[in-house]
Amino acid sequence: MSLPAGVTFRDLFVQALNTAPFPWQERLAGEHLRRLLIRIPTGAGKTAGIVLAWLWRRRFDPSEEVREETPRRLIYCLP
Repeated sequence: MSLPAGVTFRDLFVQALNTAPFPWQERLAGEHLRRLLIRIPTGAGKTAGIVLAWLWRRRFDPSEEVREETPRRLIYCLP
């Protein structure tokens, strides 16, 4: 997926899912993602929020430091 410079997490989310992210999903894209436990009800967009926030930080965040510090692998566990 290639995005033009200046594209926001919201733009990435809309392009990927054709819907706007929930506010918590947008906040998640700005958070440090290591060792994070999220308790969100079924159907609230956990998978999309987590995977796209990780992808955003790893590939598209404007800060090179954030991109480099974001792990190459995402471990996503469900009970």
